[in-house]
Amino acid sequence: MNMVRMISSLGYDVFGLDVRHYLSSSTHGSKVLTEDQIAADMEEAMRTVAGPEHRPVLLAGWSQGATMAVLAAARMRDRQPLQGVLTISLPEAGSLGWRRLDTLLSLFRKPPHEPAFLVEPLLPEVAPTPLWMVYGTQDRFTAASIARRLTAMAHRPRRSREIEGGNHTLDNQSSRLKSSLEAGLAWLSRPRSAQQAGRR
Repeated sequence: MNMVRMISSLGYDVFGLDVRHYLSSSTHGSKVLTEDQIAADMEEAMRTVAGPEHRPVLLAGWSQGATMAVLAAARMRDRQPLQGVLTISLPEAGSLGWRRLDTLLSLFRKPPHEPAFLVEPLLPEVAPTPLWMVYGTQDRFTAASIARRLTAMAHRPRRSREIEGGNHTLDNQSSRLKSSLEAGLAWLSRPRSAQQAGRR
């Protein structure tokens, strides 16, 4: 069960973005996306989902998608209707492009050979938007020590869930992943005052 189906099964409306297609369709020769372009595109997609009713929106992403959600939240000037950000297996850096070679490299658990942006300096800028972070202790792309450092960089309101034995996709801990998503989405959906209460 992938993340989209898992979140949908919890009763949330889900609007997905094919991250690899988005990146590859914007990669031509030496041309790749910029951080500002990704942030602007993510914000436009979010406002389309929110509609004229300004429905509250939660940004959720896994791996590269998580880096893009953090980038978008950090760069937004007017954060309404963004209600919260949820990241799964957030790596240290996000790619600005994608080519066929990168798909092959991913099969061997290697990072893409593309320009990248660092996540760590963006994390403090996500606040005051609430942030829920999920990661596995056996992630070969983002070691537990790195994940803990990234979590510590984020300002409150933020919470994290460490899934013991979980790999990068967390497909070996699907029930615990679903439980973490359910708790995270419920917390992010609360009024801001409730998120601040009993924070940890």
